[in-house]
Amino acid sequence: METISFEIVEQIADIRLNRPEKRNAINLELMQSLTTMAKELKANKQLRAIVLSGNGESFCAGMDFGIFTDMLSGKINADDNAEDFEDLSEQGANLGQQMGWLWQEIPVPVIAAVHGAAIGAGLNIALGADIRIVTPDAKLGLLEITWGFLPDTSATQSLQRLANLDRIKELIFTGRFFSGREAYEYGLATELSDAPRKRALEMATTIAGHNPDAIRRAKDMLNKLSLLSVKEGLALEAEHCRSLLGSPNQLEATTARFEKRAPRFSDPQYLS
Repeated sequence: METISFEIVEQIADIRLNRPEKRNAINLELMQSLTTMAKELKANKQLRAIVLSGNGESFCAGMDFGIFTDMLSGKINADDNAEDFEDLSEQGANLGQQMGWLWQEIPVPVIAAVHGAAIGAGLNIALGADIRIVTPDAKLGLLEITWGFLPDTSATQSLQRLANLDRIKELIFTGRFFSGREAYEYGLATELSDAPRKRALEMATTIAGHNPDAIRRAKDMLNKLSLLSVKEGLALEAEHCRSLLGSPNQLEATTARFEKRAPRFSDPQYLS
């Protein structure tokens, strides 16, 4: 069985982790499939949004125990950079870190639909998305400390953009479980829903209906702002706005609103 089920419908990529008998726990094949798919999607000019979810009763229950055997046997080298992700490799990201973070490197919005368990590396993947829609009763946790370890698949980078430092420390230090409702209170969930995948697809459809150049530039700009001074951030905002003003897709968005019709956008010129 394929470890990922995947289709693109109306320019929205629907990706589902597909090891339901293991609650979508991550083995080496699934890790490699996620990174390979992200590389392909990053280069897809027609793509408008991505929805990431899990088949079966959970989003992802973390690492499969078998993957630790692979690491000890040398099949996975935690120090190896994946060659196909140039931006991350330059920063020293290994394969596991890329599995969690590469969703930020894809220029279109990524929405994670989380239900059941999202634990350890599974939660790290969801945190790497741009938006998280979570069931109130989802079971989340950064359990690595209970195995004498630390979050190692990019959560340290995504968490600092989402929650207060004291809360991040508490969750990592204790390794406790918390609910989707608590995740929303902490800033780790964007929205609560009893049907997160359905809601995520609805949101993706809304995003896909907007100027794709503007959406890509917005993601690029927002991801960079925390690393820039106010002066640099304002300059980046002005640069993106100047590039959009009068561009074919911006004019089409304006014309469509005046004519009260759905816009007909061309493939984006801005690829990030």
